[in-house]
Order: sequence, then C-alpha cells, then structure tokens
Amino acid sequence: MMTLVSPPCPALVIQDLPNEILVHIFQLFRSRNTHLSCLLVCRRWHDLCVEHVWHRLSFSSLTGFLQMSEVLRPPYSNYVRRINLSLLGGELAGEEAIAKLSLCNRVEKVSFGGCKSIPSPLVTQLVQQWPNLLSIDLSELVLDNQCLLALSACCRQLQSLNISGSQNVEDEALLSFREHLGIKRLKCAGCLRLGDASVQMISSFRGLTELDLAQCGEVTDASVSQILEHCITLRELRLAACVRITDLSFARIHPDFNQLRILDLTSCSQITDATIGNLIQRCPRLRHLVLAKCVNLTDEAISHIAKLGKQLHNLVLGHCARITDKGVATLTRHCTRIRYLDLACCNQLTDASMYELGTLPKLRRVGLVKCASITDRGIYGFMCGIVACQSLERLHLSYCVQITVPGILRLLNITPQLTHITLTGIPAFLRADLQKFSRAPPKDFSITQLPMFCVFSGDGVRAIRDYIESLPIAARTTYHGDGPLSMRQLWELLNLRFE
Repeated sequence: MMTLVSPPCPALVIQDLPNEILVHIFQLFRSRNTHLSCLLVCRRWHDLCVEHVWHRLSFSSLTGFLQMSEVLRPPYSNYVRRINLSLLGGELAGEEAIAKLSLCNRVEKVSFGGCKSIPSPLVTQLVQQWPNLLSIDLSELVLDNQCLLALSACCRQLQSLNISGSQNVEDEALLSFREHLGIKRLKCAGCLRLGDASVQMISSFRGLTELDLAQCGEVTDASVSQILEHCITLRELRLAACVRITDLSFARIHPDFNQLRILDLTSCSQITDATIGNLIQRCPRLRHLVLAKCVNLTDEAISHIAKLGKQLHNLVLGHCARITDKGVATLTRHCTRIRYLDLACCNQLTDASMYELGTLPKLRRVGLVKCASITDRGIYGFMCGIVACQSLERLHLSYCVQITVPGILRLLNITPQLTHITLTGIPAFLRADLQKFSRAPPKDFSITQLPMFCVFSGDGVRAIRDYIESLPIAARTTYHGDGPLSMRQLWELLNLRFE
C-alpha cells in the first residue's frame, strides 16, 4: 500500500509576520533598551518600533533632558505622547529647551509637578500646542489666571488637572472649565483663593472620580454640599484644612453616594459625631478615612465607623483626644482588616487599647505618639494578640514616656516584619549607647530636640535588638546618658508639639 506523505510546511520566520503582529509584540516590551535594540535590526523594524521609543519622555537627570532637547525635531516629536519632568523638580533649567516641547503636537499626558522654575507664560505657550492633552500636572508651579484660561480654551479633551499649590489662581480661571464635563480628576490643594463659586461649578462634573480641595480655606458648606449631592461617582475626596466646613456640608448626601473609597477631613474641627454617622450610612465602602484633628469626635463616632466592618483598611484619628479605650475596642472587634491606624495624641488611651490592637490580624502600621498612659503592660498585652505581631511593620511610640527598654526588647523579639520604630522622647532610650543605632535627626531640629531623637529603621531595628540582648539584665534598665535632662529638655519632652 502506498503511503502519502504531505510535504513539510515551510518554516515561519519572523519577517513573514504582518506589521500589525510585530507592532503588538513591540508593545509588550517594557524595557527601553529592548526597543532600542529592535531599532537596529532592519529598516522595517525601525519604522515599526521607533514610535514606542519616543512614546514617553521621562528624565531623572537634567543632562539627559538637555541632550534630548538638542535632537527633538519632526518626525520624532510627533511620536511623543507622554512627557514627565517631575523627577527633575527644582533642578530643571533652560527655558529654551523646555520650549522645544511645543514641537510634540500629539501629547496626551504631561507632568511638570514640582518644576517651579517653569514660568506661567511658558506653560501658556506650550498648552496652546497640545490640543490632544488629556492629563496635566502643574502642581507647585507659580501659575496665573491667564495660563488656566489658555489651557481651558485649547485643551477641550482634558480629563485630569492638578494645580495644587497654585496660590495665585482665582475662581475666574477655574470657572473657564465649566464646559469641560469630561474632567474626572481635579486637584486644587493649597489654591487659597478658590471659593464657593468655582467649587459649585465643579459639582457639574458628573463623571468626577477624584477631587482634592485641601487647604482651600474659603470653601464653605454651600459648595461642599453641592459636591456631595451631585458627584455620585467620586471615589476620592480630600477636604483637609477646609476649616469653614460644618455638619451642614454632609446633611444632604446623595442616597447613591456609595462609590467613595477615600475621604480626608483633617482639621475640619467643626464636624461632630452626627456627621460621621451620616457619612458611614451613605458611604458604606470607605477604605481610607482621615479624621485627624476633628476634635469634637467621641466614641460615638467610632461606633459609626465600626459599621464599615471589613471594608475599612486605613484610619487616622490623631488628636481626637475624646476617644477612649471603649472606642478602640469597638473598632478592633468590627473592623478586623485594618492595616494602618493612627491614634497619636489620643491621651485617654491606656494599656487596654494596646491589648485590643494586638487582635488585628492585618495590622502593619500603628501611631501611638504621645499616648502617655501606655506602659510596658500595654506592650505585653499587644504581644498577647500574636496575629498583629506577625504583620506589624511600623510602630510609632514617641513620647510614651512610661515605656522601658525591656518592654521594647520583648516586642522586637516577636515582630519579625518590623522595619521602623520611633521612640523619641522616651526617657529610657535617652542613652548614648542606644541612640548610636538611631537614624540621623532632621536638619531642622532644635538644640533641645536633638538629644531626644530616637528612631530606628531598616538594619537599625535588628542592630538595637541585638545590642540590648547582649547587655546584662541590670544594664538594660540603667541610664548611660551624658547626665540628667535639663529643665528645658524636660519641658520639650512634655510639650513638644507633634507634627
């Protein structure tokens, strides 16, 4: 019987692939060096890959940026879609080089954040050449109204705008964006001259997902209530230091305002427990809640927050001095997935709260600065909740003046993930032999603050643990410093304001 044998299929070589497949392959490469190597293979590969090389311009050194500006010209400038100069920050110089970016007429995303040397007129000139712009970060630049008016007129597809720190921008400039209904992200933190007029206009952006009005001190209940009533797609809202906000802002939250995940109300000192109850009812999916310096909040507010249950991951309650152990117990028994909890300056907390914190299985960071009633018994109680000890990474205990060296040693031995611990101002650690393992203090510390600085991180945590273990038991509790604290140092220890 004759057997028919089919001829072998011709081998498929990469040059036989159509352009569309090659382009898709090039898109999968993440390394810029890989793209550069592909450019050198042949003319065809060069033409297909060159756009990926120029797609994103990002520089970590001024030299690299200046070298690029010397060769930036068509057709390469037409390939650029993203420009990021934020890593250069204050180092950025050379207006002529920056002006050449106007040749990139198809740019979609730009980040100039922190580049304070870029003048507002130059930004105005650039945005007029970028009609396809979707996102721009101008944070910390000294902008004027004319710059934003030009941006509004020329960039009709804008979806993301960051002008944080632009203190000269006024309502007139922001109102020019009233027809930009496609804006999804708007950050105006520190724009001190913005008031209710522009914020009420923002409430017309029904697709808004992120809004930052931190430190916009002129904003009042009249405009914030409009945001909460109409912008139901918001996932992130920051109102820190909007000091004129009261409970009235949160009285009419839209019933479907359930997409919110991040809320920052730092220093909104007029809000009360009632507002927290209304917020939690309308925003049941909050994961990150910042209520630092909301001084009127009590354990009742904590009972409302506890209703978030497993949704809550991060909670900041620093300076909420009316919170007690009862509130902490309620929180830990319901919100069992908390990862970060800041209770700094909650001076009514005692060792009982430490025991409750030890039961949180996913706890990574805890702030207990100036909780002066916490003692070694609290440390031991925290250790009883062995689950928290296994996950803890950062612990802030500065000015918890009753804690001793043996208590911290036992904690260090049972927290394998701990990489950062602050013990500033604790008398037991004001010892030269212990402080030599500490990080260097900040340069702006005063003469009286320097001797009290005691922060261990990275390898320093392991080093201080090993050193204390090497000491005789009696030496672990003996002061080895340069002498007793002066009266001025004691005053600093008790009254130093927590930043």
